[in-house]
Amino acid sequence: MVKQDPPSYFFGTIHVPYTRVWEHVPYNTKKAFEMSDNVMFELALTDPATITALTTCQLLPQVTPNYRI
Repeated sequence: MVKQDPPSYFFGTIHVPYTRVWEHVPYNTKKAFEMSDNVMFELALTDPATITALTTCQLLPQVTPNYRI
């Protein structure tokens, strides 16, 4: 938590589908998400080029090592 009024919170990047980790996220963290007025992402999720790149990555074979991408 960043000490300011109102408080700010940082939540680390998740590099797996949220469905694999969400059940392990503590209740108070989920509550902070629900009460948040704003959320910031590391990607421009409204940029068509970003969405195209993400979609392309989803289509990669599951056996492709990350360092070869």
